[in-house]
Amino acid sequence: RLIARADDLDAAMRQLLRWCPAVIIKDGSNGALVGRRSDTHLHVEHVPGIVAGTCIDTTGAGDCFNAGFLFGWVKERAPLARCALYGNICGGLSVTGEGGAATAPHLDVLQAWAARLA
Repeated sequence: RLIARADDLDAAMRQLLRWCPAVIIKDGSNGALVGRRSDTHLHVEHVPGIVAGTCIDTTGAGDCFNAGFLFGWVKERAPLARCALYGNICGGLSVTGEGGAATAPHLDVLQAWAARLA
């Protein structure tokens, strides 16, 4: 919201999409907003966060989200919403233990969560 000089996330997304063709806004336990701009329209989608258990330590949750998102984007060439789902899973599981990435999921756990939530 600060970069876009907007009061809410929807307004921020619309402004950022004027500058960039794709935007991802992380919103903590609420999940993420993903948006794409084409020549004719904007497409914005909310990808809900996951309920993984008790939050113990948020250190590294954003980095874990980024890792999950980039796995989907680079490895699977998945749509933005699928990438954000992976990010939400990785970030959401990472907060259930101490340390930045000690409880971030391995691939088999990520895939199991994604299958259950899709």
